[in-house]
Amino acid sequence: MEHVAKVEIHAVQDGNLTRGWVHTHGMFEYDLPELEMRHVPLFLVHAAAQVLQEVCDYMLTAPTPVLAGQTMRLGHALLRFAAPVPIPGAEEHYQHPCLQIVDADPVCDCCRGGA
Repeated sequence: MEHVAKVEIHAVQDGNLTRGWVHTHGMFEYDLPELEMRHVPLFLVHAAAQVLQEVCDYMLTAPTPVLAGQTMRLGHALLRFAAPVPIPGAEEHYQHPCLQIVDADPVCDCCRGGA
């Protein structure tokens, strides 16, 4: 997709170098909210970036906007979109609307007793 190349995905490590903040830059150019995932274990940063890319691809072509409080199924994962509270010291990243992607249901069907 031609315009997706303008959306950048960045990963920033926390001070302890144990977690990452993975977020987009450029969705606002398409009148869409930026996306972020917080507290990502460093070994999962690449996977989180892939999730953000898939969600960006969807949002750029979706007929209706994705809003805070809504969910999206991506493979076996159920994602929820939330309005984030800006990260202290990184307020400049919140000049444009933003959605935080969080786990909508941390309990799998196996743990719930389903099959």
